[in-house]
Amino acid sequence: MSAILSSTTGPQVPLTSPVHLLLADEDPAGGPHSTLFRRSQGARAELYRLRPGVYTPRKEWESLPNAKRHLVRILANAHAPRGRRTGVLARESAAVVLGIPMIGPLPNRLQFVLPGGRHGDNTPLAHVSTAPEDTPIVVAHGLPVTNPAQTAVDLMRHRSFQSGLVTLDHVLRERLATPEELLDIVETQPGRQGNSRARLCLKHGDARSESVGESLSRAVVIEQHLPIPDLQVSYYDRDGRFVARVDFAWPELRRVGEFDGADKYRREVSGVASERALLDERQRENRIEVVTGLKVIRWTWDDLMRPERFLRILANGGIVPLR
Repeated sequence: MSAILSSTTGPQVPLTSPVHLLLADEDPAGGPHSTLFRRSQGARAELYRLRPGVYTPRKEWESLPNAKRHLVRILANAHAPRGRRTGVLARESAAVVLGIPMIGPLPNRLQFVLPGGRHGDNTPLAHVSTAPEDTPIVVAHGLPVTNPAQTAVDLMRHRSFQSGLVTLDHVLRERLATPEELLDIVETQPGRQGNSRARLCLKHGDARSESVGESLSRAVVIEQHLPIPDLQVSYYDRDGRFVARVDFAWPELRRVGEFDGADKYRREVSGVASERALLDERQRENRIEVVTGLKVIRWTWDDLMRPERFLRILANGGIVPLR
């Protein structure tokens, strides 16, 4: 059986480069690529060479975060002559094209697979792996990539548990794949490195998680052997009136948790609207505590990026490792 090829469905955010891409065949000087190449050479070079024939202003390149650089490399590769393109984008590269989130740095090289046992050469620009002949492939933004289910399993296998759970929750929430589809890939590819990590992710994946921050929070909780919370729980007062829906709930501990992903934005945007939003949140917290008797624990992106601080916040709120 040959690789399964289909088109992605649903809306796709256009893949646009965050930096200018300069192509050798569009060189205004008229040379094949000699002018651009010369401008990319030396310690004071003004251009950065992404691949043969594709360049970008060095200052723009150096200002990009890691994830954006990976996207630019993908777009630069799309300008390669068809006969020199490496294969099917996979793993992190496929995830970037499909809009699947990950945690942690992305590889400097693009990730490709060649279905059907074909072999390709690794280069400074590309890491090439073989893949089963029936590897499912979709076309997204005009680029061949492993489909969301295969991509998610590959990421769960090869990246950290935290990153894998973030990926899995997103795929389940957006209905890009079902748990059964994902487990079937793991089970039909036995012996693959990372299968045990993928199974651990599948054990804890939850489509109710509504953001990367919520998924990452839960991954840390699981890794630290803390009580696992329920998600997206609604509370009502004695008269049946809605009080609030919270991100996390530990009903047996009389605790609820709120991940405040907008905190950094509010601190960077001054003004009455920002202060009003903060006041509204505090009033909401107070109402939850008064009406339900539950203690609210709140944390932010800054807390989550410092695990020891995040764990201290949870511990101070009464969420401690299970004995």
